[in-house]
Amino acid sequence: MKPVMTQNEFLRQLPATILDKFDPHAELVQIARGGGDKALMNRVDFIYFPVTCVYSLEMSMADGFTSHIGLLGYRDAIGARNLIDLNLPGVPRVILSGYAIRLRSDVFAAALSRSPEVRCVVHDQFVRMSHSLGVTNACNLRHPLQRRLARWILNLNYVSRLNCFGLTHEELAHFLGVRREAVTEMLARLTQAGVLKTSRGRVEILDIVALRGFSCECDQGDQANVEDVRVDRPRGVERDLRVVGV
Repeated sequence: MKPVMTQNEFLRQLPATILDKFDPHAELVQIARGGGDKALMNRVDFIYFPVTCVYSLEMSMADGFTSHIGLLGYRDAIGARNLIDLNLPGVPRVILSGYAIRLRSDVFAAALSRSPEVRCVVHDQFVRMSHSLGVTNACNLRHPLQRRLARWILNLNYVSRLNCFGLTHEELAHFLGVRREAVTEMLARLTQAGVLKTSRGRVEILDIVALRGFSCECDQGDQANVEDVRVDRPRGVERDLRVVGV
């Protein structure tokens, strides 16, 4: 089994015997930022397991705009819902480029049909996603923007294991569903407090403990979903598998 496979939490929870069967079919692919395959959630050819890339799960609206509803990262499998009787909303779009493990869906489906351990991990992911969607909905209705912004940046840290992100104020405004000017004002306050450092198209966490103090209590639920919160991106993953450009 290639060591990089355990860098994805979804795969890490599977028995070694299952990973050994996946191993010959697994490829490490480079995922470019902005890549948004609208057919990805309806395709049946590949399942993606993020290692260092992060996806925004987005829902298309009738007016042509999209709404951000969640983040997917190293804990998740993208495309697995095609193989079970679930119809969750949203299309994944890459917001932080990086690497993901790609596996043919038929290989994964064979393991899913035979292994209760695989079914259990798939079920756990959807329970976690459903819980996150519920908490986010309540958070958006009740909490002020500054707390929601702090919570969202913390959540991005949890799913990416990074403390510095290439994101613009406009993008953050999209993810939070508010005006760019409002995000700029809130970022300025957090910067003045020494919690964040911002520059053009870049946001860096300087004090993660203090940032948690600016967040709402919803962040505690986000932390509970992460066993090992790290800010360092795994290194050397490119050497473990053949890299295929996507």
